[in-house]
Amino acid sequence: MSKDLEVSPIIATWMYSAPPGDQSLHHQTGKDIGAAKIRNYYWRSVICCFASAATHLPTSRRILLVNELPPEQIDGITISCLIERYKIEIHI
Repeated sequence: MSKDLEVSPIIATWMYSAPPGDQSLHHQTGKDIGAAKIRNYYWRSVICCFASAATHLPTSRRILLVNELPPEQIDGITISCLIERYKIEIHI
């Protein structure tokens, strides 16, 4: 393949934020998946995924599909800064 035709890899995932009070059972986190602490658990995983992609595949396009935007902060860290740092494209 010609260097001009090379395409950057795409790293994509999705994050469904359950509404507060959702009582669906997820065995790894329990029943209250709408609780902020559970939602933040998944947000941390998403950010780790893209941090790893940015480190190991710096030319990749990083896409996140969501039903709602992430919280402003998790563990005192501003999430929008991480989204910008790792060049994550968010699609609602």
